[in-house]
Amino acid sequence: MGITHNVRQAKGVTVVDLSGRITLNDTAAPGSGLGLHELIRDLVKHGYTKILLNLRDVTHLDNSGIGELFSSFTTVRDQGGVLKLTNPTERVRNLLRLTKLNTVLDVIENESTAVQSFLSSPSPAGPVARTRGLAAVQHPSCTKGMADLCACWR
Repeated sequence: MGITHNVRQAKGVTVVDLSGRITLNDTAAPGSGLGLHELIRDLVKHGYTKILLNLRDVTHLDNSGIGELFSSFTTVRDQGGVLKLTNPTERVRNLLRLTKLNTVLDVIENESTAVQSFLSSPSPAGPVARTRGLAAVQHPSCTKGMADLCACWR
């Protein structure tokens, strides 16, 4: 089973409820033709720049899924927006910790606290945002793959 999604609004924040697997072969939602990154690009194109990904029902995440999350993060950030994660399962939380993505992305344990965090923090300014002391720099040879993820951070 691939990834499925439901998009809704909560206090001016676009909440994307994800379920299923975010993996190389399963990134497109059945019948939609949209992968996670494509969905996020579409939301940003339509002016939604406060995006919360609800991972409560994500059953599996692999390196390609990590790439999708990171690409989604940079897409939103580059347009002056903010992308955060909420409700990760223990398995997903451990993977985010192992890959150190939890130091780049805000991961907030419950949805109401996550939505409130958008209201109390300003959006980053400019195409390169400082996140917890790190600056994301897009390297010309970077791709969505996990091997390139670490090379993109300086």
